[in-house]
Amino acid sequence: MTATNHRDAVFREIQTLACEYDDAISVPHSYARWNVDDALADIIIRLNGETRRVRKLHKLEQAAVA
Repeated sequence: MTATNHRDAVFREIQTLACEYDDAISVPHSYARWNVDDALADIIIRLNGETRRVRKLHKLEQAAVA
C-alpha cells in the first residue's frame, strides 16, 4: 500500500466518523453537537502550517549544504 492509499484511508475514516457522529446526535439535541466541520478545518490549518514549516526547514538544510 502506498502512502497515498494510507492517507486516503485516514481521510475516509475521518469522514466516516464525522458522519456517524452527526447521525448519532439527533436534531433535538443539536445544542450538544460538536461542530465537526470547524474541528476538521482546524486540523487542516495545523497540517498546512506544519507542512510549510517542514518545507522551510528542508530548504534551509539544502541551503546550508550548498
